Amino acid sequence: MMFLAEWHGFVFFLQLVSLVAVLTRGSTSVYSSSKILERIKREEKCYDDLGCFSNGGNFYDPIKRPIDVLPQSRDVINTRFILYTSKDKNNYEILDPTDKNSISNSGIIPSANTKILIHGVTLRFSSERWLKKMKDEYLKQGDYNIILVDWSKGSWFPYYQAVANARLVGAEIAQLISRLQEVKGISLDSVHLIGHSLGAQVAGYAGERLNKVRRITGLDPAGPYFTGTPENIRLDRSDAEFVDVIHTDSSKILLYGLSTTEVVGHVDFFPNKGNEQPGCLSGPLKTLFSDGVEQGVRRLLGCDHLRAIDYYLEALRNKKCTPVGIACERWDDFIRGKCADCGEDNSKCVKLGPQAEEYLKYKDDNKSQKLFLKTASNEPFCLFHYYVEVNIAKPANSTSQRGLLHVTIKGSDDNLKMRLSDRNGSLKPGKKLKYLVTSRRNVGSINSLQAHWTKRSVSILDPEFWHSRRSNARNELFLRSIKVNPLNGVSRQGRQLKYSEFCGNPTQAIKPKEEVTLSLCDSDQ
Repeated sequence: MMFLAEWHGFVFFLQLVSLVAVLTRGSTSVYSSSKILERIKREEKCYDDLGCFSNGGNFYDPIKRPIDVLPQSRDVINTRFILYTSKDKNNYEILDPTDKNSISNSGIIPSANTKILIHGVTLRFSSERWLKKMKDEYLKQGDYNIILVDWSKGSWFPYYQAVANARLVGAEIAQLISRLQEVKGISLDSVHLIGHSLGAQVAGYAGERLNKVRRITGLDPAGPYFTGTPENIRLDRSDAEFVDVIHTDSSKILLYGLSTTEVVGHVDFFPNKGNEQPGCLSGPLKTLFSDGVEQGVRRLLGCDHLRAIDYYLEALRNKKCTPVGIACERWDDFIRGKCADCGEDNSKCVKLGPQAEEYLKYKDDNKSQKLFLKTASNEPFCLFHYYVEVNIAKPANSTSQRGLLHVTIKGSDDNLKMRLSDRNGSLKPGKKLKYLVTSRRNVGSINSLQAHWTKRSVSILDPEFWHSRRSNARNELFLRSIKVNPLNGVSRQGRQLKYSEFCGNPTQAIKPKEEVTLSLCDSDQ
């Protein structure tokens, strides 16, 4: 139910009712437009150590942010900072940024990287199990300071109030980081904030106050009240040295999806187009039985929204497959194999998850890199992506065919059979065909390649049947070459960037279902 609170389209009517209540403050009189605008006036709440918070200005918009209130008091929100370190993985400390002794006496490791994990809209902190999972995984892998931010008392319904509270929590996180710099000597270059949903927007508010933390990761940043707003209202590239974002529920349902549809980071990943994640119809039922009713309901109502967490966690854990986003402007172009070049400097293919930071050297502070990838419907979600380019030869008297192409790759680690199209396509002489194929199999280094094709089946009712009879068309195909590029057949050290290109005999006729073996092309071909 917590995710329905973020579903702006679903609660929009209720929020308008609430807006009327705020404006009239219980009065039964009818207000003119001037009196309503008089009610929406700038108010301010100040703290000695955090500065002032005001409403109005960019924080109000009659459509995008119709209810504009101030953050609740710090006593009500009651933000807690829960510290775990690699020195003591099982026991925690509570950090109080307003008390220097709390910071100086803490077990913070000044030389270690600091990860600050921030939940979104929730009723209970204990429901956010991903925080513990991510904390545990990082602490398995090295020396870290892991700080879990609990602001659950200020992150529940009504949603507009949680949105306002996010600003204060962001200021408190910035204050904590400043205290850690001052008292413990940590470097901003070692700080990484990871926030889910509204927690990603909290991270943006924190980063905005600092100059600058190394990285902010937004896991499906909240969309309602943030999409289409100025940069000082939402997470954006200026909030950290490097901002990476994973969008998994950015579809527009009624007014908005749960997350923003905008590219807001240095790199913005859109797995499966950024919405309708595979497995989100059947997955919640499995969770209901494995993890109980509460987690099952969470998955049922917010599966797409939670997938960003799943993908990041798996990238953190999985050493066998690294998910890679491929630069492309449109999803349709991506799935048709039109955007499958990593570029000479490797900047067009970016690893999703912890290793996304490798893109830092390529970043452009003035624009985002939009990246697509496909995933499986269940764990492990990571799929290996293969770009395949088929060059059909055009000898004299060759004719167009309609059918399916099949390729078998034999590699050092595994073999992979590919059907290169979902329908009977046109196999036209001289044509260059591009495909994107995904699989859980990692072939490793490609040793050999075989290919065959199947003729389209036609009945006597199909005009093509009679056309082939009249023209005496021959069922023959000629292959010049097939290129294969494993886009994320990577190790932790790097990616295979070069194509493996296999050449056929361009004058050799290939009958349907006849398998031919192609040889590695000579470098001068």
